[in-house]
Amino acid sequence: MHAIYLLLSTAFSSPVKVEGWEEVEVPSGKFKALKVAHSGFYSTKILSGAWNGRSAQTVWYSPEVKKFVKLEFDDSDKGGNKTRTELIEYEVK
Repeated sequence: MHAIYLLLSTAFSSPVKVEGWEEVEVPSGKFKALKVAHSGFYSTKILSGAWNGRSAQTVWYSPEVKKFVKLEFDDSDKGGNKTRTELIEYEVK
């Protein structure tokens, strides 16, 4: 059984840092991408309660694709949720 939450609000305090250019390889190929990272604290409220935590996210943005090609997210306080999203295929129009 899955829990269903009604999210009331989430607030972030998270400075963003552009770390520079990197070559990143994902399933759709290799790209020159701008690495952008942020980490900080959040506060979330739902109907059944509230919690605070710390999270970090890094995004690799490719001008060639005109969107991010890789994203890593780490919510170290809410059950250690770590996710990675990578571009599988694309078509520039």
